[in-house]
Parts: sequence; C-alpha cells; structure tokens
Amino acid sequence: MSYCKLNHTSLYIKVSQGKRSLVFVLFLSGAVVFKVAKMFSRERFQEMLRRCEEVIDVLNGYRHPALRSVAMDRMISDEFSPELFRTIPQPPIPWGYFIRRQARMTILTTMYPFNVASRIIGPAGSTIRAIKRYSGCKIVLSNLAQSVLIIDIISEDFQGVVDWRIGKGIEAIQYVVKDENGEVSLNQLAEQAVRRGCRAFPRVTPQSNRRNFAGANEPGMVVENANTDEETEYTANSFGSSDGDEPE
Repeated sequence: MSYCKLNHTSLYIKVSQGKRSLVFVLFLSGAVVFKVAKMFSRERFQEMLRRCEEVIDVLNGYRHPALRSVAMDRMISDEFSPELFRTIPQPPIPWGYFIRRQARMTILTTMYPFNVASRIIGPAGSTIRAIKRYSGCKIVLSNLAQSVLIIDIISEDFQGVVDWRIGKGIEAIQYVVKDENGEVSLNQLAEQAVRRGCRAFPRVTPQSNRRNFAGANEPGMVVENANTDEETEYTANSFGSSDGDEPE
C-alpha cells in the first residue's frame, strides 16, 4: 500500500483506493484554500473533477515518462487553460525601429487572501508561460519586500508593437490576479490535481530548464517558470508557498 502526503495539509491518503478518491481529496485540499464552496457551484466543481479523472486515466496509459510528460503538458493546456489565453491576439502592423521597453507593476500582496506570486506563476509555471505566450513579453517577478510584489513586463519589438505587447501583458496579469469568475483558480486546482495524480510514475527532468531562472542564488526572483515540479517548488518556496495558491 503506497501513501501520498499533500503539501497543503498534513493529510495522508491511500493511493490504491482509486483514482476518484485520489483526485477528489487532492482537489478538495486545494479547494479549502480557495474557499471553493463560496466561489463555485456544486455542478461546476463536479464537472471539473470529472475532467480531472478523465485526463489522469489517459495520462496513466502512457508508460514512457517522456511521452507522458509531453502529453500532460498538451492535455493540461487544452483542458485547463483560462479562456483569455485560448486565443493568441494578433499584434498591429509593425513600424519604426526595433526597441526594448519595460513596464513595472507593483502589487501590495496583503490586499489579497492568497499568494499572488503563486497565482501568477501557476502549477509548474503554466500560468506565467501562458501570460508570456499571450503577450509576447518576458515576465519577471521580484519579491523585494515582504508584502510587495514587483512585476517587470519586458518587451522587445518594433515601435508600433512594443507598447501593445506591454498592454497585453498588464491585461493578462490583471486577469489572473482579479479572477473575477473564479476560472483561473479553479483551472489551477484542476491542473494541480492532475499533476499530483500522475506522480506515481517517474517523470523526466530536463536539466536545461534551470537556465530559465534569473539568478539561481537569488531566491526573490524568477523568470519564465520552467516545466518541472522540482523547479516549481524551488520558485514557489522563494515566495513562501507551494505550487498552488495558499494564504499568506
């Protein structure tokens, strides 16, 4: 009999009790953090749980770790990507010189009942990668003070496009943080449940992903979170959380 310990709580579950029990407990442990009972209807929660089970069933059919890892990223993107990021906007017609421009957002994290950095990063860095694809910008998070999160949005493009890209980066970050209809947090919970539900099988850890981090010895900064759970844990610990959202 194998056991799995959840990061959010001290709860242990028996993995052999079945996929539904596994996914439900994993999902519920995160839901407590997000106060899902107040945010989502029972029908919406159960539908997402059903989708998690289906994805885990498919992924557990892959015996080769590398193929399973690729399939997991693809299925998570297809099933649990927030609506805003499902369509990549087309930039305006470029004109002028090729330039570099940077904008900075400052968020007072004490104003939010969740870990803002973890919400933006997402499980295994999926959300911050989606923001990058949507905007075409590089996103750098810096935790310079205990309650202040600095977000640098960096764009390199033609003069007629660079400001548009930065605007899209700001739009995407605001969309994730505000999460007005609960879509982002629910999809992150579902993704987290799928990733943990498939951990019974070893995964390939590409060593080259380490270069995506800005200053490995500077725990307050990260650039474009990498794909692996180990690196996500490193990043999240830098901001005082696990790979899902937790209260600060």
